[in-house]
Amino acid sequence: MNIGERLKEAREKKGLMKIEVANMVGVTNTAIYAFEKGIRVPSAVTLAELAKVLECSTDYLCGLERRSNIGQGIRHRQEGRRVTWSEKYIT
Repeated sequence: MNIGERLKEAREKKGLMKIEVANMVGVTNTAIYAFEKGIRVPSAVTLAELAKVLECSTDYLCGLERRSNIGQGIRHRQEGRRVTWSEKYIT
């Protein structure tokens, strides 16, 4: 799978529409469409933002990891707010 296919898979697993991801990342929904279709490749900064929003690693999106672990990333939802890794594992 390429970046676009993995991006689409992660977005669909999270149950998000392109426009929702675009708004969270700060790009247009046309950009998300282009990333998913392989027309464009996201910048490193955008890729990092996509990984945060989709709760997966940049390595997964780039094809360097086989398992997605979508939703099991560093940030977890708890009581409607984001909890950092240190809050989850150190406190």
